Amino acid sequence: MKNHIFRSARTALIAGLFALPLMTPTVGHGYTSSDDLHAKLFDSNDCQIFVYISYPNRAAYLYVYKNNLQIPGGAYYDTIAGKLTGHPNISKSELAACFDTDESNISNLSQTGAVDTFETDTYMGFSFTLATDTAQLGAGTHEFSNTGHT
Repeated sequence: MKNHIFRSARTALIAGLFALPLMTPTVGHGYTSSDDLHAKLFDSNDCQIFVYISYPNRAAYLYVYKNNLQIPGGAYYDTIAGKLTGHPNISKSELAACFDTDESNISNLSQTGAVDTFETDTYMGFSFTLATDTAQLGAGTHEFSNTGHT
């Protein structure tokens, strides 16, 4: 009986220790000097998808430009003004023009722009699914973000 109680207590202790990291809150970091990035993620068919992150300038943006400049979530970080909002969100029509396809070929468009502050935000980007190949991209899900294109 004593051994059974000891084994049960030991098992509970070990299970609790393994579960402890799952209960610890995580703290996301904002942009850091290692995030500095200035890159064209896509440049074809007179369409550009560009990402810019400058830690020293506290600026970050991602945009799509074919007919109109569009920004994920309509918000970005500016050196002087901080978070700026009110810009056009990325639209299916702009993506369709970029990839020379019909809007009906694009689904699941999701986007996140500047949300909080430059110091705490961790993601800006957008994703969508192409039902069929285009001349520029293959069918499937595509993501363009502050970490690149997947």
